[in-house]
Amino acid sequence: MRIAFVLHYSDSLTGASIAFIRMLQGLMPLGVIPYVIVPDRKGIYETLDNMAVHTLVLNYRPSIYSHCRTFKECLLWIPRMISKIIVNKLAEKKIAKYLIENEIDLVHTNVGIINVGYHAARSVGIPHIYHIREYVDILVPYFPSINSFYKQFDGMSSYSICITKDIQKHLHLNDKDRSRVIYDPIFSSSYSFQCSESKDYFLFVGRIEPVKGFDLLLQSYNEYVKKTTSPLRLLVAGKIGNNPYVEQQLKFIQNNQLSSFVELLGECNEVGELMRQARAIVIPSRHEGFGFCMPEAMLKGCLVIANNVGGTKEQLDNGLELEGQEIALRYETIEDLTRLLLEVSSHSKEDYIPYIERAYHTVNSLYSLKRHAAEVCSFYQEILTPY
Repeated sequence: MRIAFVLHYSDSLTGASIAFIRMLQGLMPLGVIPYVIVPDRKGIYETLDNMAVHTLVLNYRPSIYSHCRTFKECLLWIPRMISKIIVNKLAEKKIAKYLIENEIDLVHTNVGIINVGYHAARSVGIPHIYHIREYVDILVPYFPSINSFYKQFDGMSSYSICITKDIQKHLHLNDKDRSRVIYDPIFSSSYSFQCSESKDYFLFVGRIEPVKGFDLLLQSYNEYVKKTTSPLRLLVAGKIGNNPYVEQQLKFIQNNQLSSFVELLGECNEVGELMRQARAIVIPSRHEGFGFCMPEAMLKGCLVIANNVGGTKEQLDNGLELEGQEIALRYETIEDLTRLLLEVSSHSKEDYIPYIERAYHTVNSLYSLKRHAAEVCSFYQEILTPY
């Protein structure tokens, strides 16, 4: 099968990019010949080049409205939107030509907010799959409207893969027979269970942005510090941008005298080791699609404290169904989280070994690369059978 993949972003550290590379690693041994379309030659382009994957670099933009947060952005809003429309139309024509030249069987777009692949596939009469990893209507203002996104799934040659049941239901795709739920792969081979001795810190991994709920974690952690004489530190591993939200969180840390307790590490290459040694990782996301850091932490033998919403809840429910008992500590309010921080910091890691073992077994059972690749490949075959 000759499959064209359309990526939205070159950053190789994003969840969507990591999931894509893992997917390719699983699909190529099954006979899938990938042709990957990327917006520039950065990050993931180098990874694909090292994998000897045929890659086309094109200029195209996400199907979202431009920002209008400042006077300058508002002034440039119309020119930017016109430019985006023109650039994407040109990209669609180039992609359509590329599909014909390479005799592509199917187009697979790696996220929901890029539609150039969909329109190109439609123009040459081949099937298209959206791999939906996000709550599209919550994450961004879709262009020209969210209804235009929904309508793309009405055609007989339009399909979708959702990374959780919750996303599929949220986007009204759960009643469509051309939609599948396939969980992202977390590991490529079986790991032996290891539970390292913990150090005295809680861990947050991810970008500092509203959807990740970092502000909620800070509010709870601030209350936690007030209620204990020996608070565990909070280590923050993830990209720290330069925007009003980040500035608000930094100001909160300063105003509440948390600077000696909260350590901002930025992006780092030793996240796995941080997970192994943490007393617990906290997942405070408001709207998590699937979320890599939680199952990755579970695989590393790290206790998880998680907000009981969205894709996070679904992973926890999967574990509960599989194991018969909880695999992590759930919470639903800031007060609940504060209570759990106090509880965990007053116990040793050994007290939570049963949770950690059940979590490890769940990830090993449900989120392997082999299982993911087999399900995606089977969906390809099902789609292409009539063609």
